[in-house]
Amino acid sequence: MRQTFGFLLALGFSSTLFAQTDETSRESQLARSYYQAVENDDFEHARSLFRELRKEFPDDSLTKLVTSHWKLTINNRASSKNSVEADQQQIVRVYAVADLVIPLPPVEDARTSEMTVKNAIQLTDLIKQTISPDSWQDSQTDKRIADGIGEIRFDKSTLSLVILQTAENLDNITGLLEQLRRLQDLQVSMEARFLSIPADLAKSWPSSKIQTAKQWDSQLEALRSGTDFKSFFAPKVTLFNHQTASITSNGLTLELCGKISPDRRDVESFISIQDHGRTVDQHCETIRDGDVLVLYIGTEATEGNGMQFSGQLDRRRLQSLGVKVPDSEDRHLFLALRPRIIVQEEEEELIGSVTSSENDSKTWIAPVPKRNRIEIPEIIRSTITFPAGMNSHQEAWEINWPVEHVVPIR
Repeated sequence: MRQTFGFLLALGFSSTLFAQTDETSRESQLARSYYQAVENDDFEHARSLFRELRKEFPDDSLTKLVTSHWKLTINNRASSKNSVEADQQQIVRVYAVADLVIPLPPVEDARTSEMTVKNAIQLTDLIKQTISPDSWQDSQTDKRIADGIGEIRFDKSTLSLVILQTAENLDNITGLLEQLRRLQDLQVSMEARFLSIPADLAKSWPSSKIQTAKQWDSQLEALRSGTDFKSFFAPKVTLFNHQTASITSNGLTLELCGKISPDRRDVESFISIQDHGRTVDQHCETIRDGDVLVLYIGTEATEGNGMQFSGQLDRRRLQSLGVKVPDSEDRHLFLALRPRIIVQEEEEELIGSVTSSENDSKTWIAPVPKRNRIEIPEIIRSTITFPAGMNSHQEAWEINWPVEHVVPIR
C-alpha cells in the first residue's frame, strides 16, 4: 500500500512539478536520476542523489517531494525485510505419527519394530521430496542441500517426527499428514454367514453368485420359511483398506482381504477357505458395497454313528484309510459374505451428531453421509431400530430421505 502510494506520489506530483520546472535545471536532473535509481532498485545511488538534492536545494518543492518519497521507500524496505526474516525464521514442531508408521497386522511381533522404523524413513523421505525439497539438510552427511535450513528426525521412543522448518513449510507438512490420515479412514466391515442347505435344494444354487441386498434378504426369508435350513454367523471383522484377517473355527479357516475402489463403491474381496490347513477354495471377486457374495464350500454329511463330515470330501482317499464315509451327501455348505465400506469421517458425522439435550427429547439430528445421498430416492420411508444406548421411550423411528431430522413414530 505504501509502495503504491509512494509510486503514485512520485509519478503524479513529480510530473506536475517537472512541468513547472526547467527540465535542464540542476534540481530537475537530480530528481529524475533519483527516481530512476529507485525504479532500478539501486538504493545506494538513490540515497546519494537524495542527499545531494537536499544539500543543494533544501527549500525547493521538488526536494520536499523527493524527501517524502524517500521516507516511504525506506519504510517499505524495512517492512519487507522484516517480513522475509519472519518467513525464514526456523521453529521446531513435533508430529505424532504412530498411526502412520506402525504396520497393520498381521505382522510378526519381532518384525513390528523393524517395519515401524522402515515406514518412518519412507514417511520422512516423502516429506522431504514433497515439501520444499531444496530446504532440507542431507540426513546422511548433515550438510545443507542448496540453501537448506530444515531438519527432520524420527524419535523411536515417542513414535514422532521432530521437525525444524519455517512456519509456512510446517503448515504444509501438517496438511500433508492430514491427507495421509484421511486415506487411512477407509475401512471394510466383512460380515460372514455360513449356510447349511439340503442337498436337493443346493443343486439349484450356483457355485458363485453376487446378489443385491434386496435379493439376498428375499432368498433368506424364503429359506427360513420353506426348508430345513441352518444358519450361523462368523464374527464380523472390520479391516483397514488392504488389510488381511482370518477367522478359524473347528479347523475351518476363512481368510479375508478387502480393497476399496477409488470411487468408494466397490470392494475387491479376496477369500481363502481352508479346512485343517488344506486350501479348499479361493476367490477374488469385486462386490458392490452392501451386496452379498454366496460361495459354495462343500458337503456336510452324517455317518451312521452320528459323525459329521464337512468340506469337499475325497471319498476314495478316506475310504482307503478305513474311514466310514456316507454314500449320500445330506447337506451342502455355503458362505455368504457381505462387505460394507466404512468412511470414518462420515461415520463420525452420522453417529456423533445423533445427540439429545434431554432424555425425553423427541428430535435427533441425523445427517445422511454424502456418499449415500445420490443412491437414495428423494422420498423413502422406512422403520428402523434406534441405536442402542440412546435414552428414549421409543424404539421405532421414522426416517424421511433426504434426512434432516429423525422423529419417533407415535
